[in-house]
Amino acid sequence: MGRRQGAGGANLNGYVTDQQRSRRPIFNATLWAVSSWPFFRVARSLHIDLDMLVARALENSQLAYGET
Repeated sequence: MGRRQGAGGANLNGYVTDQQRSRRPIFNATLWAVSSWPFFRVARSLHIDLDMLVARALENSQLAYGET
């Protein structure tokens, strides 16, 4: 039995065409962007949370020193 041709029109001998090869960098960049997006979002929200935490601590310390 021979190998079947896939739905994407793959070559029977397993070689990649020039057209498929030229699309690979775009696919890889898109895949990387999609997979890394949640990590950048979490990192950004953590950065914002840390900024707010520092601002509150600074504000609280100024209030404490101002009351004495």
